Amino acid sequence: MPGNDTAFALVGEFQFHFANMEGALNSCVAKVLGIGGTTAAVVTGTLDFAKKVALVLAAIDANFSRDNHETARKLLNKVRGENDPHRQNIIHSRFLATGHSEVTFFRTTARDKLEQKIFTWTPDDFHQHFSRMASLANELAALEEQLEPYVPSLDFSDPRNSGFVAML
Repeated sequence: MPGNDTAFALVGEFQFHFANMEGALNSCVAKVLGIGGTTAAVVTGTLDFAKKVALVLAAIDANFSRDNHETARKLLNKVRGENDPHRQNIIHSRFLATGHSEVTFFRTTARDKLEQKIFTWTPDDFHQHFSRMASLANELAALEEQLEPYVPSLDFSDPRNSGFVAML
């Protein structure tokens, strides 16, 4: 069906942009943990998206990089927002082409109660998300350049190590 070709292409492109954004997030995770190669692939491959965001936020907080702390937090919250609800809704829904190149989604969840949502995205809706995710991937790449892994030491003048004093 010709309309479904457009729907398939739009949903597929959404996943493409999301995967690129998640790849940039994976690079941030690897950077703050000071890992690379197969180790980074194993670690990022076992974490869900929300945990990756939380890990990077916690690492930034632990490293006391206060100058860019709030900017990074805002960026990571935008990244989190692309995953939930948008990716969750798009990827976990049945969908079909409707109207003039529109895509209608049917999502059912049953966590604490049964919820059924029907929503429609136009090509413009998709393209706004494509643009936003591409921009967020670039911003994550820029953030990665600023990140450094935290390496604890026994330098007690560093406030990040003050918790170790209590253990001695």
